[in-house]
Amino acid sequence: RRRAPLCLRACERRSPRSGATTRPVAPLEHERGATPGMEESDRSTILGLLTGRPLDMRAVWQLTSMSVGAGIFTIPRVFVILGTTHAAVWVIFMGALANLAMQRLLDAAEMYNLSSYEALSERAFGPIGKLFMATITFVATFIATLSYINTAKRLLLNTLVAFLLEVDVNSQPVQLLSQGKTFTVLVLMVGMMLPSVAKPTMGSNAWISQLGVVTVFSAAAFFIGHCLVVLASHDGHMRPLPSFAFRAGDVLDNVATLAFSYSMVFALFPVLQERCAGAPLSVVVPTIRRPVAISVGVSCVMYLMVGLIGAYTYGTDTAAFGLENLPLTEPLTQLITLMVGISVQLLVAIVVFPSVQTIIFLLNACCRIECGGRGRYVVVLFLGMLIPIIDTFLEPRVAFALCGSMGLSLGAYVMPCVIFISLAHTMSVAGLRVTKTRCFLTAIVLLFGLLLLFCSTPVAIMRAATPSDGPQPKPVRDVLCDGVTSPETAKELSECKTDLDTVLVQLAECHSQLYAKNHPLKTKPANGTAILERMPGAE
Repeated sequence: RRRAPLCLRACERRSPRSGATTRPVAPLEHERGATPGMEESDRSTILGLLTGRPLDMRAVWQLTSMSVGAGIFTIPRVFVILGTTHAAVWVIFMGALANLAMQRLLDAAEMYNLSSYEALSERAFGPIGKLFMATITFVATFIATLSYINTAKRLLLNTLVAFLLEVDVNSQPVQLLSQGKTFTVLVLMVGMMLPSVAKPTMGSNAWISQLGVVTVFSAAAFFIGHCLVVLASHDGHMRPLPSFAFRAGDVLDNVATLAFSYSMVFALFPVLQERCAGAPLSVVVPTIRRPVAISVGVSCVMYLMVGLIGAYTYGTDTAAFGLENLPLTEPLTQLITLMVGISVQLLVAIVVFPSVQTIIFLLNACCRIECGGRGRYVVVLFLGMLIPIIDTFLEPRVAFALCGSMGLSLGAYVMPCVIFISLAHTMSVAGLRVTKTRCFLTAIVLLFGLLLLFCSTPVAIMRAATPSDGPQPKPVRDVLCDGVTSPETAKELSECKTDLDTVLVQLAECHSQLYAKNHPLKTKPANGTAILERMPGAE
């Protein structure tokens, strides 16, 4: 209540176009002493967790839904490559930095009574800042859309082949479709989502976000349970893994993949806008600080559980996408994979929505083209044509890394710190104390974001252009012709091979006896099986 008058006066400093004054606002003398200081916001975030204050659980849900998605199943492989302790430190460290960056955004939003990322950028850097922030939003959400639609395609195709042909594509690399057929499937999948993407508001697709979070959490719980069953079985054991691995290229590439896991910053301002309808921003912002911290904490715990348990269960055999380690011939695994594939497919409408809004804004700001009504359908159709073309040649793992290194580094780490540092002097003049500790921590977050942007992005692009060193996938028709169609068939083939080996040993012994009988004065051959293999018709 003591800070509310200060925030209301700060609202007077709007742009000259609105006709409002731009004079600086000096606080009253009694307000200078009454202001609790910038560090109070951080203490309220921590102390609020220990008190009985009401918690906005809906905000926690909304923020977490933007963060925890299909990318959670790429984390076990990151733990294998970086080492368990090394990767766990990065997960906790990046979560702390993401929370710190969002708290600084909330400080600036409360100070200037602004409830949008673009408006804060415009306040700090003018119209260029607003344009730059819109571009960052487009890059991050568009690359995330590419990874989502590619992941949905792979999961749905794998489930379909396993159900109809009883081929476990998770047990060996299998090429299901050629590039031409892959493009056709992507066009059909994107076309199915265009009606949902073309809707003018995201609220009409809110059920998709809720369904996606429930499905991903259920799939993560199933994955953890399956790993625990494997570890508890008579032949299961924890795989030995290094605690630390410091290969520079692997660290930069996989840290960018982890950065993709903290994307709740793009849901922060929609959550604020939804709650500002009936209350001033100075009242709403303190209620959002705790949900932000709790959302980061919940995401961090989920990532640690899935990463550590998955890595220790499968070791170096951990797949790039964790669900691919599960036997896809089991009905329950097929059901879980199908659910995740459908939910990721539906979430495309949520993830690509900011991209559509950004293109409309850029066309209006740069070209003076209004895209209302039919113009929106043209923008949606353009994206619908562009996504399949790029996704046909882009691997999901590379898309996750690019989204983390380019989009998330700017949107979640760099821009919040740059905005706060740019406005710090004005905040200090207005009477809010900007401590050296606060500036030092903000500088650490900024340096980390710049490291992701300028170091991880080139590594991700170079690895995308480098062909994979692993085994090349076999066409599905070759897998069917080989007869490895199901675990039952593989078991029968193994039994037949054992019987044949027994027969060959018996034939070799008979041949040795015949040889000794017919050639009593000659030395018995040392290896009857080798002689048998040279006999006509040995195969």
